[in-house]
Amino acid sequence: MPKKGLAPAYDPETFGLSPGSFQIQLDNFFAQPWVRHGDPEILFIKRATRTGDRWTGHVALPGGKRDPEDLDDLETSIREAKEEIGLDLRASHCLPIGNLPERIVTTDWGKVP
Repeated sequence: MPKKGLAPAYDPETFGLSPGSFQIQLDNFFAQPWVRHGDPEILFIKRATRTGDRWTGHVALPGGKRDPEDLDDLETSIREAKEEIGLDLRASHCLPIGNLPERIVTTDWGKVP
């Protein structure tokens, strides 16, 4: 069982892939014409509007706080994507490629929420 905490850089072996097969999957993905010649897109959400919520109505990336049962950042993102937008990141056509750098989110005054 993986140790809880920040997920390390993505390790293909976590998903039963050899580093070579992972590279082949990435190469195949980036070789597709729609990827090579398409416009990049990013999925954003608009948070619900609620009285007393400091992030009410903000535009954000899907995601949220890690729950105690989440083993790592990847498990958190899989759960949150399913909960928030119905996207199943465990599907065979989804390929996790790594983590963004950790950020501490602060208010305009530098206070950590």
